[in-house]
Amino acid sequence: MIDPSKYKDVAFSTFFNYERLSKAGSFSWALPNAAFVTQTFSVAHNLGYKPYFKAWVKMPSGKIQVASSTPNSYEPSSGVELDEAYTDNNNLYFTLANFSGSVGGSGIIYYRIYEEQAA
Repeated sequence: MIDPSKYKDVAFSTFFNYERLSKAGSFSWALPNAAFVTQTFSVAHNLGYKPYFKAWVKMPSGKIQVASSTPNSYEPSSGVELDEAYTDNNNLYFTLANFSGSVGGSGIIYYRIYEEQAA
């Protein structure tokens, strides 16, 4: 058995099971070319609690927006933007919005759901 006390001064060690991955994947999304359209996409995790998660949303412009279970501030400027990302006891949700109405679009959401509970 490894003595965990010898790792107390280490910044990161796999001995302590940080960020145990529960589920990871990606999916495509699309929004129509219409003003002020929002759509929520979900991923089931069925963990029975709100897990910690990280996600990367690829926008039509190629820009990547990062989301996580820590408090986020998304400031839409124009076009398609990530409006919010959150989780509940069974699903992970992403709400995307088309604020300009002149451009629809599609992209990909990459996500990682961890076994740790969100703070």
